[in-house]
Amino acid sequence: MKKQRVLSPSHSSALERQKMLSEPTIHLITPPELHSQIDYQLISSPSSVETSPSSANFVSIANRKRKRSIDGKSSSRSSTKPVLVIEAGTLESPSSVGVIPGSIYLNAHKLEMWPSDAECVDGQLPVGSGNLKPWVDLKGVLDSMGISNDYRIVVYFRDHEKKNQLIAAARTIWALAVAGIEDLSMLDGGMQAWREAKLPITSKHRSIHGKEELFANDKELKRKDLILVRRSGPDFEATTEDIEAIVEGKVSGHLADVRSWKEYMGIHHDYTFFSNLGRIPKSRWATWGPSTYVGGDFWEGRLGNMKSLKEIEKTWAKHGIVKPKNVNERVIFYCGSGWRSSLAWVLAKLMGWSHVSNYDGGWLEWSTTHPRASSHGNGIERAKTF
Repeated sequence: MKKQRVLSPSHSSALERQKMLSEPTIHLITPPELHSQIDYQLISSPSSVETSPSSANFVSIANRKRKRSIDGKSSSRSSTKPVLVIEAGTLESPSSVGVIPGSIYLNAHKLEMWPSDAECVDGQLPVGSGNLKPWVDLKGVLDSMGISNDYRIVVYFRDHEKKNQLIAAARTIWALAVAGIEDLSMLDGGMQAWREAKLPITSKHRSIHGKEELFANDKELKRKDLILVRRSGPDFEATTEDIEAIVEGKVSGHLADVRSWKEYMGIHHDYTFFSNLGRIPKSRWATWGPSTYVGGDFWEGRLGNMKSLKEIEKTWAKHGIVKPKNVNERVIFYCGSGWRSSLAWVLAKLMGWSHVSNYDGGWLEWSTTHPRASSHGNGIERAKTF
């Protein structure tokens, strides 16, 4: 008889949590909807509010939750979880020019592995550069900030016209989904839309160090643990081996290139940390915008509101990128280093797609840092042009 393994209570608890982990729900939320969901009474040390509606509107009901898709359809679902608002950006120090009350700041680069110059060999970035941190390190970052499934997470960006700000929010949402967070939303239009709606702002984010300081007025929340379980598989991450299997025809799937036309055609990109041009063989163009750091095909207007899902889905279909019909099909989005493709992944999830994932390594890993990069080819001579 096979001897059964005896699990420690903590190990057993983690396994049970993994079994119970729900598929993440991804939403787009408007500023008024977010405002109605924030329970400002749970904020332990709120900063002075510079703009305030009437107190009746300012203090909301914690379990009220209304969300909508990009196409404007609304749905209501009750939840006893409070909202945790995160501004995602790329700066080491967050902005102090007006923030959403009670929000915390997360530098999206803190979720990734970027080597020091000493770790580079002959100026060559090692494999994994720019990818999500190993699970222990990633969980450590989230735990230190009190980010867990005790909250409904809403991520916003400061200004879509500034380099990488909007996709930093999408990158953060994808990373949190991989980390096991179950309820995620992006604020449509970001901080600019919040300001235009004349909703409350404060001068700075809260500085926190773990959940004890996050909602100090809620004794029930402080007793809960921070267990997260990393997700994997065809709905989240794709590896270089997954890409190779599709390129070699071993499995069925579509590779969707979320870069500019010039990048897709191997003409030019704006990255400074690697130089190889081209695309992964068999890729189909998922569009992006005019250049590496200037998008616009997925959002519109000066606030950066997302375009209609139907419009984006129609564009993808023209390029041969369609919703997987069954478990044997898969769509993998990629870009240069996993940021723009994170936004495409979020959009696909908003469309209700399953079996879609983000190739975190992107063109950087495929063409440059992977041990088999020299044999991968640039795909220009073999891929279909749209």
